[in-house]
Amino acid sequence: MTVKNYFELFGFPNQYRIDTKILESAYLSLQQRVHPDRFAQATDTDRRASLQWASFANEAYQNLRHPLKRAIHLLNLHGYDVKAHSSTNLEKGFLVQQMQWRELLEEASLASDVAELLRLQKEVADAEELYIERITQLIDDIRDFDLANVAVQELMFIDKFKSEIADAIDQLVI
Repeated sequence: MTVKNYFELFGFPNQYRIDTKILESAYLSLQQRVHPDRFAQATDTDRRASLQWASFANEAYQNLRHPLKRAIHLLNLHGYDVKAHSSTNLEKGFLVQQMQWRELLEEASLASDVAELLRLQKEVADAEELYIERITQLIDDIRDFDLANVAVQELMFIDKFKSEIADAIDQLVI
């Protein structure tokens, strides 16, 4: 069996919108067929192939269920190297927002203001949801992969910043 991408592995079209319940069901079904435990008595070649398929299925599932990773995979399929991004491509308004958020994070962290960090975390999570909606439209509806590439790069910053906020909260709560 030859599979070109994560979507094909689970029988999905190459689009951003996916039903995560159907994805989970497809993943569990595939794992039942390729799991190495089913091949314990098989030849070395078959056991190795089973392990490779199970590993690929795990990787595909993890990537498709995570909105940012799914977008990166789709853009890679369309020839974009999202991870080789440059902040020069990003919208000026987004960069200003990032600076403001970073200042708020620094001030709240220095003041040990957990409430402000939680408020900032919510604000950033809301922005993330808006980006996911925008990316969905750009990829699936408009099919503008250039703009989607920029939006995904911005979402990468948001995703990283969310982790920084969570770390700051953890440091204060512990």
